[in-house]
Amino acid sequence: MIYNNREVNCKTFSSKQDWKIRVVFDERGEPFFCARDVATSMGYEEPGKAVGRSKLEKVPMLLPWQSGHRKGCSENYCFSADTMLAFIKGASIRLKPGFIQWIKDEVIPGARAEGVPAKPATRPEPGADHRTVVPDPIQTGGSIAQRIDEIIFELMLLKKTLA
Repeated sequence: MIYNNREVNCKTFSSKQDWKIRVVFDERGEPFFCARDVATSMGYEEPGKAVGRSKLEKVPMLLPWQSGHRKGCSENYCFSADTMLAFIKGASIRLKPGFIQWIKDEVIPGARAEGVPAKPATRPEPGADHRTVVPDPIQTGGSIAQRIDEIIFELMLLKKTLA
């Protein structure tokens, strides 16, 4: 996904049990696992609070999200593989059967197998403008009328969503 002229490489791991964890890569290609996704998959009712209360190291990274027709990127706390395992082992709730095995057998090896991404995810710069850059229709070969139609359509969808 392209966000603010940067490509955010993200892979989502999912299971039959409806566990989903997004993974992004740092500059060296090391995988970082979305802490909120890990806590949600573990079964925490309030995953944000569970992550926030954790004293383990959390790294802020840009992660893509999608909700209906809307999508974007936002800063989320992520765990390294070792920190994620420590978070899971220190859980204050009863884990669903097979969760730890899924993490150890599929998620961590799968993320490491992705290798070094061509364009790694980057941490957001403080005070940086995170708005989506709209391409110039003249440079991209599109017409101004087409771009106006797209903007009107996006506004109608936004209005419908907010109503």
